[in-house]
Amino acid sequence: KPAAAVEGGSGDPMDVDATGSPAAEPQPVHIAEETVAQLKEMGFTRVRIERALVNTENGSLETAVNWLAEHGDDEDVDTPVGVPVLVVPQSEIDAHKAKTNLTQEEKQARLQAAVEAAQRKREEAEKADEKERERRRREDGKQMTKTKAELEELQRKRDLEARRKEKLEDQRHRAFLREQLERDKAERRAAREAKGLPAETPATKATQEPAAPEQPSPALANAAPPRPAEPVAVPVVPISEAITAVADNRDFLLETFVETTEKLADNVLKNPTEPKYRHIRTSNPKIHERLLRPTAGELFLVAVGWRRDGDGLSLPMEVAGNVFADAVRELKRVAAERKVDRDRAEREKLRAEREAALKAKAAERERLRQAMQADRQEVVARGPAETIKAAPLPSNQGVNRLNLEEDPRDQQPGPE
Repeated sequence: KPAAAVEGGSGDPMDVDATGSPAAEPQPVHIAEETVAQLKEMGFTRVRIERALVNTENGSLETAVNWLAEHGDDEDVDTPVGVPVLVVPQSEIDAHKAKTNLTQEEKQARLQAAVEAAQRKREEAEKADEKERERRRREDGKQMTKTKAELEELQRKRDLEARRKEKLEDQRHRAFLREQLERDKAERRAAREAKGLPAETPATKATQEPAAPEQPSPALANAAPPRPAEPVAVPVVPISEAITAVADNRDFLLETFVETTEKLADNVLKNPTEPKYRHIRTSNPKIHERLLRPTAGELFLVAVGWRRDGDGLSLPMEVAGNVFADAVRELKRVAAERKVDRDRAEREKLRAEREAALKAKAAERERLRQAMQADRQEVVARGPAETIKAAPLPSNQGVNRLNLEEDPRDQQPGPE
């Protein structure tokens, strides 16, 4: 606010006495009655009119309207000013200004111009804000696109790594099945030898086909009937051994196996007499992916009591569900321990690789330092190749001439 308005003076010569010295008491502030009347006609209150004219030093109508538009929401806009205010004609305030007699049309035009100016100002501010929002939106879009591309690249690498691990797991699974089959064949061979039966050959297997049944020989009449062949030869091993074999799978296969077996065990415990919860169809691709693809997955199920039944596996009614659930909990515990051990081993491997790289780098620096030191010693031992001496020129003008003495080694014939 202007200092004259705050202190009670308007800066006008009428605020001083005849001697030219400031008045002892605050002098009233003079405002133009024409401006007051026009603002009243526009609908402004007397308090707001006085505050606007005092703060604009009795400015014009447009200046007062602009001030009211900017300060219309101030807390003290409806509080009377703290100085005396006198309404006098404009001619008494400023003798150099002609008396203003605005018509009603001019008043409306000025008010309309002030309103349009304020509106243009708001529109410009809104346009500036819209431009800033658009700029930020574009920057956010670029950043989002960049982040999306980085995430897609990271996901692609993860998928490649997962496919590589799946391929390795498939190879391990096939190797494990071959090993189990060879072990089962060896057990059957040992059992036949213990009973005095001849070893199985392709010819004897062909004669055992049901398409051409034959009467058993007298030597084999009292022998035990042969065990029917199972679709997949999976031996029955102790549960602890099966848990150890399953826990060797990678994390992503082991986690899905444990999660699926937990659901199976929970269903069996909640519905112990329901046959549908005790049978799984292994021909289902999802079931096969979750339960039979992991190495030793079927071995674990057979160890806890599941048996081959047509196109799937079934858990007999005499097998209690808590046996299956306890085995799954133990498998989950062992899997967690194996994961911690693998993570620790991976960290140790990375640390060892970093240390080896640092040692190799230090050794390379030491080798280069020794090579440079050897080069310097060789140069020092060889001595200078040429001796430079200064000789006066024949002109005797004080200018020296440089004579280069040849190095004896330069006289030796070089290789052609």
